Amino acid sequence: MNTWTSLIESVGSMIREPSVCLPEEQLSQQLSTVTSDARLKHKLHMWFVDEMKTSCFLRLANELWRRLDATKESQTVECLSTSVSFLHNELFARKDLIDLMGKYVPSYCRNLWEEVLLVLQAVVFVHTPHSMDDIVFDCLTHWFRAFHSLNTNSAAGELDESECDDMVDRNEADQLITTCLHFTQQLHALQLTHVLLGKSLNELVEEEIKQTLKTKCTGHFSSPVLAEVLHWVDSVLFRWMGTMFEATAESVESLSIWKERLHLLTYHLFGSMRLSELFDIIVDFPDSEPAVADLKICTEQTGQKQQVIQSLKESFELRLLHPGANTPDILTQYVSAIKALRMLDPSGVVLEQACQPVRQYLKRREDTVRCIVANLTDDSNNELTDELMLSDPVLIEESDESDYEDAENWVPDPVDADPEKTSKSRKSSDIISLLVNIYGSKDLFVAEYQSLLADRLLMSLSYDIDKEMRNLELLKLRFGESSLQYCEVMLKDVADSRRINSLIHEQTKLDMNVSAVVLSDVFWPTLKDEKFKLPEQINSVLETYTEGFTGVKANRTLEWKAKLGVVKLTLELADRVVELSVSPAQAAVVMAFQDQSSWTVDALSREIQMTQSLLRKRLAFWVSHGVVQEKDTDTFIVVEEQQHDTTQIEHGYDDLDAEFSEGLVVDQRQEKLQVCWSFINGMLTNLGSLPLERIHSMLKMFAVQGPCGAGGDCSLQELKSFLDLKVKEEKLTLSGNVYRLVKT
Repeated sequence: MNTWTSLIESVGSMIREPSVCLPEEQLSQQLSTVTSDARLKHKLHMWFVDEMKTSCFLRLANELWRRLDATKESQTVECLSTSVSFLHNELFARKDLIDLMGKYVPSYCRNLWEEVLLVLQAVVFVHTPHSMDDIVFDCLTHWFRAFHSLNTNSAAGELDESECDDMVDRNEADQLITTCLHFTQQLHALQLTHVLLGKSLNELVEEEIKQTLKTKCTGHFSSPVLAEVLHWVDSVLFRWMGTMFEATAESVESLSIWKERLHLLTYHLFGSMRLSELFDIIVDFPDSEPAVADLKICTEQTGQKQQVIQSLKESFELRLLHPGANTPDILTQYVSAIKALRMLDPSGVVLEQACQPVRQYLKRREDTVRCIVANLTDDSNNELTDELMLSDPVLIEESDESDYEDAENWVPDPVDADPEKTSKSRKSSDIISLLVNIYGSKDLFVAEYQSLLADRLLMSLSYDIDKEMRNLELLKLRFGESSLQYCEVMLKDVADSRRINSLIHEQTKLDMNVSAVVLSDVFWPTLKDEKFKLPEQINSVLETYTEGFTGVKANRTLEWKAKLGVVKLTLELADRVVELSVSPAQAAVVMAFQDQSSWTVDALSREIQMTQSLLRKRLAFWVSHGVVQEKDTDTFIVVEEQQHDTTQIEHGYDDLDAEFSEGLVVDQRQEKLQVCWSFINGMLTNLGSLPLERIHSMLKMFAVQGPCGAGGDCSLQELKSFLDLKVKEEKLTLSGNVYRLVKT
């Protein structure tokens, strides 16, 4: 027992003060005697490790933190280096003792020295103050700036101007690099590199990459930048780390891991930055195609697909899907998103999920179908027109085809794909098909094109249909010939009208130059009409034209649509001549002033059989052109001599655009609701009175079959507008949200 006591006292003194040293032979003899007993051997091991912790490491750690806490901010690099040197020297002063003890006592590690270093790591990790991270980060920053400055001086142009503010003097940089190398070598010897540098090094690397991305990449979409950033990471960051940790072979292995981590971190940070700009990237597509290619590389490396979806959804909701955005702008952005996301994710999962809010929002907008059809057939160079003119068009089908048509090349869907959608529809690259599939049917688009075509043909002042024929042939390749048969008949009517008009003018003498478009009523959509009395001068010419038509087409006659058409007028006033192209209704109003220079609204309304509200609108048009003026309330006279500046004539609103701004074709939804009027009439006849909600729910029952399908599909607000119109027509009464038939 005396040997145990003597050994403990001797080893304890050497742990506390390395300068106190017993002869190695004497100490080895005592160790041999004590460790011959297995229990004492294990006890000696436990005591030695604990003594190293309490009498050495805790004291050294406290001294280390005391020195660092007393350090001025300008001296952090020097103080940290000297403090670690102090810890290194103190531990290595005891290395001979530890190696000697390791020959006689067991160890849980490969040897006792590694076990002691492991205890040192634990002590430093547990007792490190919070300020230590800031100190280490500050030192690493100084060392990195010094290294960067040296490399910049040797390779001019490496740094941007904004980075030159952190340049360090060459001599100072050399000194800092030397200090850094000495510091990291000592840390590696103590195996404290990860404990002291890990967190701060990660923060510095991330901060430097972010700063470089902000400088070199933010807002730059027209050229690839990811490769440039990776080159900077390898040539600057990784090279600096290689300089810091070049001491041992273990460091080389660690560096290879660090290189992979640096690349992965760069991909992640670059991807996150581009995600915040993805909406703008889509707006600029295809000019931003290099940015999409860079982001694709990042998402493949980091698996940020869900972040892409979530980020895009939030951007669409915030910046696009709101009442202030025009439908054409939303469609343009959606088409760009289709192209960009197809490139980003060929599987189609990102496009399918990220653009779901856009599709739902477009489906709720009333003018979406009309905007799509108008863009498809517009003269301007837009993306949908280019899609329509593709050399290899895709026929739009009502339902998706089977995924198993090409069974040999079949691959399973991604795990995050919607199981309710087929992969064939998800991977479809045809933009027009995707737009049509918003509604799930092409019938709406065919009907809308028919209405749009009718508007264009009737508003045209010539029989030129070449452009419309080309559009029709292109649309046939998409929607099929059978779907567009009515449109083909409409164009044939216009072509036939040119021939018939020429024959009538050859065979019949007309007092006016009249040209007509003869419509096959069954094949054209229902056109808006308005009953009013045309001037006798015009009526007589139209009757003569009708007789000429009967001569060309035996046993057939014409029924004129008074509201439609264009009248070219020349008004000869006392001091000027006014030439305008106006609607027949506007012409009827002004021609009434030929025989009578002053009219009241009530008298003129009875004369031309036009409602007073519409009459006032047309009188306002002639007032804006300086032809008539309101002398007294509801009394209008001709302005023979203009007393004011004539600029109002030049700047008056466009006559035809104002008259036909709502189109010439009856809204098909309202037309189909009119079909449902008989059902509504029957409900109210049998049940007496019904609230709006009850009428709407009962119409839905009729939506399953029969002609009332469109009525059951209408919204509550659309039905309310239709019923309110019937109230104005005095066919219904409304009392407290309850509708009744008017008693006759």
